[in-house]
Amino acid sequence: SYRLSCIAATLGAVLCAGTQAGATTINVTTDGNTWVSSQYITGSHTLVDFSGITSISTYPSGFSKDDFEITAMQGSTDKLQAAYTSSGGTLGLEGISAGSLLVQTPTGGENALYLGIGTSGSGLLTLKFTFADGTTATYTQTDGLPPAGGSGWFGISASEEISSIALSSSATSPILTALYFASSSLPQDQTQSPTPEASTLLLTCGGLLILFGSGRALIYKNIV
Repeated sequence: SYRLSCIAATLGAVLCAGTQAGATTINVTTDGNTWVSSQYITGSHTLVDFSGITSISTYPSGFSKDDFEITAMQGSTDKLQAAYTSSGGTLGLEGISAGSLLVQTPTGGENALYLGIGTSGSGLLTLKFTFADGTTATYTQTDGLPPAGGSGWFGISASEEISSIALSSSATSPILTALYFASSSLPQDQTQSPTPEASTLLLTCGGLLILFGSGRALIYKNIV
């Protein structure tokens, strides 16, 4: 029975291996040259096409491009509209005053983003990233975000897929002027049990056969 217990414990360890998720690793920068370096991304980066935005546009159903969904909800009404940042004159998408602008990433998420951001006036900007595992990371002016009424850039590379980004302002409207995405160069977290490899399946099946054989031997011995 001792041998049987050891075999069962070993089999349990084989079945449970590799299911624990690690902590998300995050790199952030406000410099474009740093974000495109191998420390942050691998391969090329892509710019979400904002060329269809015009200065008189409103988007009661949100703005969708390259599978990114951008909204600015106030209750059940989407208040998303086109606007210029107060400094730099860059045309982008504006959320509601003292509210937020939400960017939903494509299905499956993105793990490296570079955002052109700003506010329409005196409000301070906050960025909140939500990851596929449910964790979040929040950044403010102390993390390099532009000052009130200003515009700037913020890049992120993570070991976990980013499912959404919320831009909010304490007094005025947050504005998104550009959005790049790429593949993070960071090793990715394992948030789910991986598909069993052939070797794992062999070990599991072998363990079951040994367990079955031992059980039969014990039963036979008791009968005899």
